[in-house]
Amino acid sequence: MEAVSSTPLVSVIIPAYNAQDYVAECVTSVTGQTLENIEILVVDDGSTDGTRAIVQDIADHDNRVTLLTQANQYAGVARNNGMDHASGEYLYFLDADDFIEPDALEKLTGIAERTGVDIVVARSNSHDADTHEESLIDYTIKDVPTETVLSNKDYAGTTFQSFIGWPWDKLFRASFIHEHDLSFQALRTTNDAFFTFVALAIADSIYCTDAALFHHRTHNATSLEATRSKSWENALTAVRAIGEYLKSTNEHSLIERSYNNWVSHFILWNVQSLDRSTAVTMMDASYPLLEMLPTDKDYYYEERDYRFVELVRQSRSQLILTALDGDWHVGDLWRQLCETRDWVKVLEKRIADRDNTIEAQARQIHDLDQHEREIYRSASYRVGNIAIKPLSLAKRFLHKR
Repeated sequence: MEAVSSTPLVSVIIPAYNAQDYVAECVTSVTGQTLENIEILVVDDGSTDGTRAIVQDIADHDNRVTLLTQANQYAGVARNNGMDHASGEYLYFLDADDFIEPDALEKLTGIAERTGVDIVVARSNSHDADTHEESLIDYTIKDVPTETVLSNKDYAGTTFQSFIGWPWDKLFRASFIHEHDLSFQALRTTNDAFFTFVALAIADSIYCTDAALFHHRTHNATSLEATRSKSWENALTAVRAIGEYLKSTNEHSLIERSYNNWVSHFILWNVQSLDRSTAVTMMDASYPLLEMLPTDKDYYYEERDYRFVELVRQSRSQLILTALDGDWHVGDLWRQLCETRDWVKVLEKRIADRDNTIEAQARQIHDLDQHEREIYRSASYRVGNIAIKPLSLAKRFLHKR
């Protein structure tokens, strides 16, 4: 293959860890792009299988492919490592078990060059690792106009609801990323949420296309996403970091409501997807974040997210942890909470009625006791007592006889 320009248009960064079953398909889907002026940086994250050998073999036949290696530090650090070596005008991040359409990069860069936006977002298909069946992922671009330039204020109010915090369906202008010194978090899981959501939050403009250009592999047992229970706390670390960053931006007032809604939704989603013991631990750690959220029902975009926050405020852990024993849903929890609160109200009324009865009886006893003392102190009682005293003496005399 002929040498490409010294300045590639796109740097494709692929973190890879024990991905020998899929990495060849992933990388060759990039080398086969209709856009040839690219560089491909595969960062091996300490694999113990044949991943490095497979990538090196591809690199030996295509000088656009570079294999970088590091000790196992997870995908976030691997992506940062790739960015440190990238020289393209645009950055594209692809997971080692996914693959892309042959014209994906050409379409993405064409839009970016024509419009000058900071980020281009395209649609994706899910690809079942077992059956190879595909279906559109319909929640990655939601409730925002497509095929047009969107300024930040056009989508800021639903940033966290309209997009997903993964990078592989987005093309980023490298100068924009470098200007804001954005990087991925060094976390085992949820390491891409900070980079992706913050980039969307501070971008001057973006463009969403309806073209489905990516294939995201699901039901991959080797994916770290399948073992999130080992690093559930990473999700909360990402949530806190995003919130703290947004507070320092000019866009905070526009995006705050969207972020707060997402906090409730994201924590609920994580808790529901974990095993019971891990979910219990995560719930305990989540209370400080959840208890700071607004209490106004109208503030929330989805009733289930409001219900979850209200549930936490009303019942803390007891009802939630009991419900976690089975296949639970926030709607079921809400009904249980309402039933419990109704029963508590009945008990509280019964207790109040009992207390009122006891108080009334106590007043009656006090009044009778007071009346008795007044009788003993009265003049008529003393005169009467003197009058019957001789009769009492006579009675005792006769009794002795």
